[in-house]
Formats: sequence, structure tokens, C-alpha cells
Amino acid sequence: MTLKCRIQAILGEGQSNAYRCAAVLSLSKILALNAVYETGSFSAAARQLAMSQSAVNQQVRDMER
Repeated sequence: MTLKCRIQAILGEGQSNAYRCAAVLSLSKILALNAVYETGSFSAAARQLAMSQSAVNQQVRDMER
């Protein structure tokens, strides 16, 4: 979860909001994995997603857990 989502969850601004943030996080990881698959490399996926290579690597690594 992002820091903003965590704060909202702690402050009780609605559980659905926290779940929505978690779903978006999962979606970003899936998009990163798909970009790596389609482009064949982490660096090309990073360029396609306008992210750093290390961020794409982290997104995919988090999915492996």
C-alpha cells in the first residue's frame, strides 16, 4: 500500500478505500510483469512504463513473494 493509503486506513477513512489502494497496487505489478513479458527485458519494460528499471524489477520481485 502507498503511504497515503496506509494513513487513510489508519485514520479509518473507509476500509473500501484501503482495498481499492491494494487493488491498484496489484494492478501496477501485473502491468509491470506484462510489460517485461511483452518487451523481453526489464529495461525495455521500464522505458515503456516510464519507470526506472529498478522499480520494474521491484514490482516483479514483489509478485514472486
